Amino acid sequence: MWDFADTGSGPGDYSLYPVVDPKITLHYEALEWGELPLAIKTGLCMPRNDTSGNWEGHQPATSARLLDVMTTATSGAAKVSRSEKALFTACEFWASARNRNLLGQLSDDAITQLRAAEASFTVIGLTQVAGVLGRARAELTETHPPPALCDVVEKIEKCLADSGEPVDQALADFASELARNRLARHT
Repeated sequence: MWDFADTGSGPGDYSLYPVVDPKITLHYEALEWGELPLAIKTGLCMPRNDTSGNWEGHQPATSARLLDVMTTATSGAAKVSRSEKALFTACEFWASARNRNLLGQLSDDAITQLRAAEASFTVIGLTQVAGVLGRARAELTETHPPPALCDVVEKIEKCLADSGEPVDQALADFASELARNRLARHT
C-alpha cells in the first residue's frame, strides 16, 4: 500500500485531460452499449458488487462552478482557463474514485488520465492525493510486468477514501476562488 509520506515522483509538465463527470452531464457514450474494458471482458478483473459508497457528491460551490465551466466550454462564450480545466479534471477523478467506478474511467488510457489528475490535484494544493496518483502511475509504468489495472485502482480508491486530506472542501474552496476571480475580471 502506498504511504502518503512517500514522496514518489514529483509532478511535471502535464497537459490536462478533462473528462466528463457523469453526475454533471450525460455523456454521449452512456447512451450506447459500448465496448466493455478489456480487463472485464477477459475476466482479469470483475467489477465490485459494492459500488454505492457513502459519498454524497460535490459541494454546492463546486457543482455551481463546474456547471459554469461546462456552459462556458460548450457555448464558446469565453476560453476555459487552465485552472478551470484543473478543477474539472480533479472533480471528475474524485467523483469516480468516491463512487468506486474509477476502473471504468481509467480503462481507456490510464496513464494519461492519472498524469492529468495528478497535475490537477497539485494545482489545487491537494498534495496527498497527487502523491497517491503519482505512485499509482509509477507502479503502472515502472514495474515489469505491470500490475493489473484493477489492483492499482483498488489501492487508489482505498488510499483516497482513507486520506485525511479534506478534498471536498479544498475543491469547493478552489471553485469559489475561481468564481471570484472570474467575477472580478468582468467588473
